[in-house]
Amino acid sequence: MQDFIFSTADSIIEEKDINEILLENKITLAIACRLKAEQYMISKIPNLNRAKLGNNQTRELSKKYNHSFNSSPNLSTIDKVNLMTPENIHINAFMYEPLVDMSVYHLITLYKETSELK
Repeated sequence: MQDFIFSTADSIIEEKDINEILLENKITLAIACRLKAEQYMISKIPNLNRAKLGNNQTRELSKKYNHSFNSSPNLSTIDKVNLMTPENIHINAFMYEPLVDMSVYHLITLYKETSELK
């Protein structure tokens, strides 16, 4: 499933005439950013017990990552993910409003940043 989301996000950022208003593009990019950031943090946090992560997984991972790597230059990207992408993305979520107001180009830039996390 993640591969499908990433390939869809990749195809969005490669579009020449991207629809700046299309909410589906923004939702896909927001989800892909969170997943990329989570994958990165999970790979870096020592002795992580994923079973103990709660409902706000990205936020909890970022706290643990910050505790272990508080001088990492990647913290700014992780902070952007927490700030720019809603935690609860589903069909009836009121959290769509920030995505509606946000430029798709901001999400494209963030997706590229999260894709480059190593």
